Amino acid sequence: MTKIPKINYFRTRRFRIILWLSIIFIFLPLFLYTVLRLGSVQTYLAERLTSYFSKELKTRIHIGGVNVSFGGDVILEDVFVADLQKDTLLYTRKLTVGVGKFSYRKHLLHINTVTLTDGLLDLKIYPGDSLTNVQFILNYFSPSDTTVTKTPVKWEIKVHNIDLQRLKFNY
Repeated sequence: MTKIPKINYFRTRRFRIILWLSIIFIFLPLFLYTVLRLGSVQTYLAERLTSYFSKELKTRIHIGGVNVSFGGDVILEDVFVADLQKDTLLYTRKLTVGVGKFSYRKHLLHINTVTLTDGLLDLKIYPGDSLTNVQFILNYFSPSDTTVTKTPVKWEIKVHNIDLQRLKFNY
């Protein structure tokens, strides 16, 4: 009588391949999603982003905290943007952006609501200047080369509602 050899499934190549594939395609994205949902991680990423834009725009930008909810709302706390004269351009205790639809493929961004709560928006024209203190930000995001070599991708961006709660507006 011949003895049937026992197969140790934990050592077979097929099992190891399935195990690694499940780790890569199931557990790794789940882990990354869980980590990215942590407020401290979101705040760290916001600090890196504001640091980059502060250097690019040569002004001070600060975000105290970030929370991205499961439904897609982005909540920024203690948002501060200075103008080039180091004066307050925007401060708000809470800025909430309710994203409705987003599609990178269709170049679509619909924002249901933008809410600024408890803050100050201080637009001004400094003596000797003909433009408002927000113009440097608009210039940064405007294309510098006006000659078109290929058809630019057009995004459809819509904001359906802007809600200002206890926001002081100066001009």
